[in-house]
Amino acid sequence: MQVTLDKSYPIKAPLDACWGVLSDIVALATCMPGAAITEKVDDQNYKGSVKVKVGPATAAFAGDIEVLSIDAATRTLVMMGKGADKGGSSASMHLTAQLVLDPDGQTQLLGKADVIVNGKFAQFGGRMMTSVSDMILAQFAGNFEIKAIAAT
Repeated sequence: MQVTLDKSYPIKAPLDACWGVLSDIVALATCMPGAAITEKVDDQNYKGSVKVKVGPATAAFAGDIEVLSIDAATRTLVMMGKGADKGGSSASMHLTAQLVLDPDGQTQLLGKADVIVNGKFAQFGGRMMTSVSDMILAQFAGNFEIKAIAAT
């Protein structure tokens, strides 16, 4: 099952402070509820884990993160993550995140993710996956904002 998430979040922190968080993969991972970087392989490759609860099911995914590009000029991060849990589910995500400055001076965090889920999580369907993703991403944006404000 594939779900595409296209989100925008206002962040009450300066653009440069936000870029500092977005461009630091380890710091960025701490913004995602249940996620952690477990190993830095090199500047583009990391090992990590994430715990996810969808409806009555919970999974702990372990996998790989590859940073495809980090562009300071456009303040854009592109990365790919993929992993599996011991229960037979697997997931992959292609993420493009960008920071833009609104005319009013506020920073917007834009994100587009294509998520593919297989196994027991796929049975919950797109509606539940989108609902859970919306909740997790709102928490992520809140944590991102706190970290960016702290960096100012």
